[in-house]
Amino acid sequence: MFLEHVLTGGATEATALAKALIVKGTPVESIFVDLLAWSARRLGEYWNEDVCTFTDVTIALCRLHEVLHQISESNGAPAPRANKAAHSILVSSVPGDQHVFGALMVAESFRRDGWVVRCEPGNNTDKLRTAVAREQFDVVGLSCACDRDRAELADLIRIVRANSINRSAIVMVGGRLFSDHPELAIEVGADLVAQDGPSAIELARNRLANRKGDC
Repeated sequence: MFLEHVLTGGATEATALAKALIVKGTPVESIFVDLLAWSARRLGEYWNEDVCTFTDVTIALCRLHEVLHQISESNGAPAPRANKAAHSILVSSVPGDQHVFGALMVAESFRRDGWVVRCEPGNNTDKLRTAVAREQFDVVGLSCACDRDRAELADLIRIVRANSINRSAIVMVGGRLFSDHPELAIEVGADLVAQDGPSAIELARNRLANRKGDC
């Protein structure tokens, strides 16, 4: 019923259903992963199967964006930890990738975990290069939904590493492309590959903790 509202109803009705689940005890993180992210994947399948048009899917994704915003507003994330130990992450979709919902979802999950988050969906390569050169991030997360040239992705990660003010920044990848082909993460030079927001947080935490222990 939720997906039906997203497709043919409106964001208000879909948000009401999601909030009702939260009131009944469903964790917000579960709403993100099992409802919103699942709906976004299903929309992609509908498009591939010619069940929905590109316009239908675009409008539905806009409604999902609104649901995410409303849920986040009413279940506010804690303020970033006000100490030097607070971790930071830059989350961006791969330049040219128009499917930014996954990046927004992951960014919100990190915010709720108390990270300092900068989310730049739709970044181009120059803006991404400038962002990592000007601001120190512990992790750079790149989301890719559509099939892309492997060499292009590898070049992007090399640019991030070469220009990052934090030379030990962890590069994490995710999105449908890497969910379908996790082995590509190594091929393009990423440190980690995550399936969703919660797993991304756990992987990033563990990698940072291990690095600290090695010092």
